[in-house]
Amino acid sequence: MSLSKLLPLFAFATALVAAPRAEAGSPVQECFSGYRPNRVLPYEIERASDYERHTVDKILAGAHVFIPAEPALTAEWLRFQLDRRISRAAAESECPLDVGGVSVSVQSGGPGFWVTIAAKDRKSAEEVLRRAQRVVR
Repeated sequence: MSLSKLLPLFAFATALVAAPRAEAGSPVQECFSGYRPNRVLPYEIERASDYERHTVDKILAGAHVFIPAEPALTAEWLRFQLDRRISRAAAESECPLDVGGVSVSVQSGGPGFWVTIAAKDRKSAEEVLRRAQRVVR
């Protein structure tokens, strides 16, 4: 194989090794598959509360977590990793992905990705948000 073909492969491998990752064994490492989130916002949905008056209530539904971009990281790969993490939920964990019945979506957000962790009910949504804020601190 020629040197010109090896250089892009070497650059890619170097970028993966040099990318900032969470420390092994830390709650962030265990929770977000090694990616380090740095921001959390409440995930709220709107629900009509009075059709005649056209009023809408905002209801807490979980958390938005921002994960900065890294070389070779795609939304699809991040979603795959987080879905895999959810399938191995730990009962005694502080990870928001371990709250029962959560679902995850990933959207590109400029310099990173917004991970939306949606819960099945208000109590679970509050727990997801609490855990996400604690993990990101």
